Parts: sequence; structure tokens; C-alpha cells
Amino acid sequence: MKLYLHCMQCFMETHGLDRNKVEVEYNEEGYYYFECPNGHKNFVVLQELKFETLFQIGAHAIYDGYYREAVSSFTSSLERFYEFCVQVFCRNHNVQIEKFRECTKFYNTSSERQFGSFLFLYLIEFGETPFSKKVDDKWRTYRNNVIHNGQIPTKAEAIEYGDYIRKLILSTMIKLKEKYSKEIQEIIFENLKFRTDNNTYGCRVTTMCN
Repeated sequence: MKLYLHCMQCFMETHGLDRNKVEVEYNEEGYYYFECPNGHKNFVVLQELKFETLFQIGAHAIYDGYYREAVSSFTSSLERFYEFCVQVFCRNHNVQIEKFRECTKFYNTSSERQFGSFLFLYLIEFGETPFSKKVDDKWRTYRNNVIHNGQIPTKAEAIEYGDYIRKLILSTMIKLKEKYSKEIQEIIFENLKFRTDNNTYGCRVTTMCN
């Protein structure tokens, strides 16, 4: 999946008329250094959190006709979202980020542990489960068949699966923002700061939302 970056110095010097863009590949870090054709150095930081980027990759995979890859990316997006929710809940209870990261080492390689952590913390915080077991079992079975058993999904199935995850993420985010807007903003700011701190090129930092 491609990401298109613009040189902000060229943009400002031409009052927005310069639309030259540089094509890069999405990376794990979420920040990008490049030099434009005019020699300007740029350091661009993505504002999106990991689960948002993974969902975008899944959507683009559907557009490009790679439905199995879409299911895999949507699944990864949901798992990273569970991790984000757990971080929000822990932040609300004043858990230090270092302690949180130390604890996540126990379940980084286990999606079931991530899911269990999210499920019970959600129950503690909201007094209910986030979805029905029947619906979760349906899509969990489908996901496992695609990712582990080699089932080839159709376009319609990939779209339906992605839409299920989209609705789950959005509905949960609405509840989180109503109760934990401060904690969410702190996590987003720390994420941006972590990426920005990797600017060792001495140039201006630009943030963007894709």
C-alpha cells in the first residue's frame, strides 16, 4: 500500500500550487524522511494509531482485489484496537506506561490473551460485554478458517467482515471518548511524540492524517 507525501516547504513557497508528491511504502514506525526534487528535507509523522493504519490497509486490499489479505489486515487492526483499549483502561487507573509495556510482553504473541484482557477490563469499566458471544463466535470461526485453514474469501465476505470490525471499533470508541477522552488524548500525544523524537535529520516535522 502506497502513501503519498508532499513537501511542505514547496507547498508554502508556492502558496499551495506545488502538488508534487513523493511515493513511499507504509512502514512499521509511522514516520518518514524524504528529500523532494528541490532538495528540501522532510520528516513526516502519521497521526493515525496502529489499528487505524491496519484497517486502511485492509480496505485498500479489498479495492485491489486481495480479499484474503484484507481479512488478515482487518483482524490485525482489531487486535491492535483491543490493545489500545486496554491501554486506555490502564491509563485511567494511573498505570505507568513502562509497567503497561512490561505487562504486554506476556501476551504480545497471543491474540487470545489480548482478547481476554480487553473483555474483562471492558466488563469492569462498563458493567457489560461489548458484543454477543454468538456474533463473536461466527466471525472468529470465519477468521480462523481464512487465516489458519486456507479458506479463500469472496469480496462480499471480506467487505462484510471489515464492516463488522468497523462498527465494533466505532461503537467502542464512542463509549471510550465519552468516559476517557483525556486518557485517549494523552496516548495519542505520546504516540506522536515517540515518532517525532526519531527526527535526527534536523528538519521541520510535519504531521499528516491519511
